[in-house]
Amino acid sequence: MPKKGGIRVDSYLIDSRFSQKDLTRLAEALTNPILEKYSINNLEVLPPPYSQRNGS
Repeated sequence: MPKKGGIRVDSYLIDSRFSQKDLTRLAEALTNPILEKYSINNLEVLPPPYSQRNGS
């Protein structure tokens, strides 16, 4: 669970040869459109300390 003030993020990595249309359909099926958003081929890198493991 996130620490106070943090956020929880679930991610799915799909390594296969799906078309862009199929990937979009899969992402829509795996997310709750009210609470979540999905991104395909768009990785946002968080600033430290979030981008590094802190032993927890």
